[in-house]
Amino acid sequence: MRSFLDPGKLVVIDFISTRCISVCSGLSQGFSDLRKELGKDSGSVQLISISTDPDSDGPEQMKEYLARYNAGTSWDFLTGSRADIALMMKTLAVPQGNKMSPLPFYFLRGPKSNEWVHIKGTEGATALLREIRKIEDDNVPPLPINVSQAEESKPTNTLSAVKSHDAMMQLVPVKGGCYQMGDSRGADHEYVKPVHEVCLDGFSMGKYDVTVGEFKIFVADTGHRTEAEKGGGCYGWTGSKWKKKRSMTWRNAGFAQDDRHPVVCVSWNDSLAFAEWLSAKTGKKYRLPNEAEWEYAARSGGKNEQYAGFSGEGRLFLYADFCDKNCVFDHKTPSQDDGYPYTAPAGSYKPNGLGLHDMTGNVWEWLSDWYGATYYAESTKDNPKGPAIGEYRVLRGGSWLYEPLNLRATHRFFSTPSMSFNDIGFRLVSPGP
Repeated sequence: MRSFLDPGKLVVIDFISTRCISVCSGLSQGFSDLRKELGKDSGSVQLISISTDPDSDGPEQMKEYLARYNAGTSWDFLTGSRADIALMMKTLAVPQGNKMSPLPFYFLRGPKSNEWVHIKGTEGATALLREIRKIEDDNVPPLPINVSQAEESKPTNTLSAVKSHDAMMQLVPVKGGCYQMGDSRGADHEYVKPVHEVCLDGFSMGKYDVTVGEFKIFVADTGHRTEAEKGGGCYGWTGSKWKKKRSMTWRNAGFAQDDRHPVVCVSWNDSLAFAEWLSAKTGKKYRLPNEAEWEYAARSGGKNEQYAGFSGEGRLFLYADFCDKNCVFDHKTPSQDDGYPYTAPAGSYKPNGLGLHDMTGNVWEWLSDWYGATYYAESTKDNPKGPAIGEYRVLRGGSWLYEPLNLRATHRFFSTPSMSFNDIGFRLVSPGP
């Protein structure tokens, strides 16, 4: 395979079949135009098409196929060596002949890398281009990501420029009360049941997630190095799996962010360090919310809301950043447009009934509780704090990467407290209203 794969280029392999022509036409045309879209970076990408069934898709048929979609001379077409084709397909575990799905699929490999990423797609050059620009190697600068003027002109809630640490965190008072915690709609998983009554004292919650700008002040003051920075990077979703990249940290999440965006690639432990620092600076206690507090606040004070501040999936784009039509992954919701493919600036969407922003979507939020799948059956009624011990910490709210089900106000998720992902952040609470 070394004879035709360029080790210094990002390689894009398109597996095609003559049986695929009717459904792949738009995609193949987009693939043909890819070098034009890449512009000055086109020389760093090697485009290859491989027949998945050389017995029926011989050289002449495949050349005709490529000519039909204006492949041009810059498209490397491998069909002459059946041994090379067989070796490539075996290496990438590509099904052969009639076993192959008629839908198109790709494999992408970064420069100087031996790891291949499997991409499915039917949306032409735009979707593929986004995936290409996500493939990075630690020793190779990433291809440029353009930030649209629309993003720059969005309403902002810039908190990073404040000089008073006490003024940094905008808090919303949450009056204490009782509510029915858990999924009463019957549309979520078993671990959000049984529905049970919870009563809470009042508290104050951050109006927004902690932003990149705020975290930057913390790091400048303390010299804190996140666990991602110390431990080989942050995880991001490739389209088929979670992949850890050394180049990804809170400073570079793998996509464009500025000081207004929620900080990501921070672990539970990093979040705790930020809360302890802010408490020491202000003399006011800050901490991560617990799960009962978070759900009560998200549901506008314990109301029977499907999402934070509203019910009805059709209005989700007005309140949340999620995997909508701008999302680069196959599980997107193409009927809705929240305006952002990745994170959005804090406060870009409508608040819930208490005035809290982004309790649904944008980034998952670390909570103080240990995760317990059966804890709801054991929970105390008054001010529950979660299990005494555990392996994972709770996450709530969903993110820019997830579909509507995972954004429900009752939905529970969890992760290892030392791990970092580019769709997980946090917000803080303070005791008392």
